[in-house]
Amino acid sequence: MRVVECLLVAAHITSSDPLRGVHLAGLSAELLLEAEHRYDREVLQGGLESNTDLGAAMRLLGRRLQRAREIIGDEPGSATALLLSILLELDGLAAAPQYVERPSL
Repeated sequence: MRVVECLLVAAHITSSDPLRGVHLAGLSAELLLEAEHRYDREVLQGGLESNTDLGAAMRLLGRRLQRAREIIGDEPGSATALLLSILLELDGLAAAPQYVERPSL
């Protein structure tokens, strides 16, 4: 009898959605807003130029941003992790021009 009960509980746990907290959903939504804003700013500055490494990186970030939008309602923790990585990459792209060596005159 106990084995059957354990199997039923295990089946229920594996088939149910994960618990979601209001705070995590709110954080995820705020991160999405920031990531979309920063992504759009990079695009407007010419970040999607077709035959450049930057253009390829931006298109990949755009696909990852779309994935975050798709899962944010059902998987806010995964969306948060994805959005944090997107923001980190966008920050690297924004900071890169500051660290490019300029030729001395």
